[in-house]
Amino acid sequence: MYQFKAKIAGHTALIETRYDRCLEMCRPFFTEEEPEFSVLVEQRDTDREKEIYEKYIGKCNVTDSVMETIALHVKLSEKLVDFGVFVMHGAAVSHNGGAYVFSAPSGTGKTTHMLKWIKNLRDATVVNGDKPYIRMDGIPLVCSSPWAGKEDYYSKARVPLKAIVLMERAEENSIREISFTEAFPGLFLQVNLFQVLQRLEDPEKVRRILEMLKQLEGRVRFYSFRCNNLKEDCFRVSYDALCGEKTE
Repeated sequence: MYQFKAKIAGHTALIETRYDRCLEMCRPFFTEEEPEFSVLVEQRDTDREKEIYEKYIGKCNVTDSVMETIALHVKLSEKLVDFGVFVMHGAAVSHNGGAYVFSAPSGTGKTTHMLKWIKNLRDATVVNGDKPYIRMDGIPLVCSSPWAGKEDYYSKARVPLKAIVLMERAEENSIREISFTEAFPGLFLQVNLFQVLQRLEDPEKVRRILEMLKQLEGRVRFYSFRCNNLKEDCFRVSYDALCGEKTE
């Protein structure tokens, strides 16, 4: 077993895993601070993730060490709900002191679009490329995590959340601001997707996530973005709407 302490979303966990892959993945988040809670990942947790993978995706040819990283993410995320933190499936970028989360099903182009912001804006930085955490502590904060997608785009930043952008593919680029009510189905899907498919059955956890989502209303903006990353105007359409400025 490997044991280490990692600070993620502002909270320190004592983590125990069977394989060193989790240890190496979490190394940038190591801390000497006293842990607030512990997370133990056992073989049965990894086996369960394999079963779920095969149920929803197909035959699992992934090694136990890789599946253990998924099991750790699920167990850690469930613990963090008790501390006012939830995970969102999305790519988060920081610009001008605020964070923007582009959220969508896998393959929609959220990471590609995040990189357009990095390319076009001098001060834009990656927060997390796949699974940032949202910490509801006064001002909602976007926090990075070791789970950053296959490209491994992440930093250790914690940045105030300005907007959540729900993306879908389209022929032409267009974006519009939407209400929390209109955004809610997409928000809940992308917040809860990995947990619903895997095993989040605790109604109290679900209630807490719903409460945190409700707290976003009036604090951040929501957008519906019909996106085609291949079009030249893609970055400008989203940036002009989200930041209220015109690019040169």
